[in-house]
Amino acid sequence: PQLCRVLFAFHRASCRDEGLLEVACEAIVDEAPGQDLKANDVALLMKALSKHDFVHAGAVEHLLSAARGELPRASPADVSQLLAAVVRLRLTATLQSQGLLEELLGVALERLGDAYLPPADLTNLCVVAALCPTEAGARLLTAVARRLRGGGGAGASLLPPRDVVRRLRCIASFEEAPDRPSQTSGVVLRLGAEGIRAACTAAA
Repeated sequence: PQLCRVLFAFHRASCRDEGLLEVACEAIVDEAPGQDLKANDVALLMKALSKHDFVHAGAVEHLLSAARGELPRASPADVSQLLAAVVRLRLTATLQSQGLLEELLGVALERLGDAYLPPADLTNLCVVAALCPTEAGARLLTAVARRLRGGGGAGASLLPPRDVVRRLRCIASFEEAPDRPSQTSGVVLRLGAEGIRAACTAAA
């Protein structure tokens, strides 16, 4: 949307005008910029607001509601961009309380092989899964570990080393997370000793 371009332009110019941001958020809630939003529109608007570190309760509620409505059409890249913005805005608890975090990670997992997903976006999904441990996050990280060893046509040898390292660290963080739900098994248990060894060998 045009509004995104304006907000990103102000960010690039290192201009944070709270009056402008307030008006922009009101427009998202009440006017054309916030109507008939696609999944990518929602992700970009949240990303633009996160660049300014600006939380407007009404706009956030409106955008998250639109995100839920667009779940059937969201790509993994859309989910990654949206969740990265949510983390920057420190709104992960809001997503968890609504059950939307689990839904978004589940959508990303279902569609990992359906669309091109830049390595950095998949790594961002891993970061969110590690920061906010859920069953969907465990399944996502398990799938990512399998891809590191070559499953899904995205082996570690094809990835930037930084992404490989960050993904492995996310898996380790998930294993050690004190707030992981008690009924959620860890990634290592899901992969088994041979599976985790194969993933680490491929990443070496």
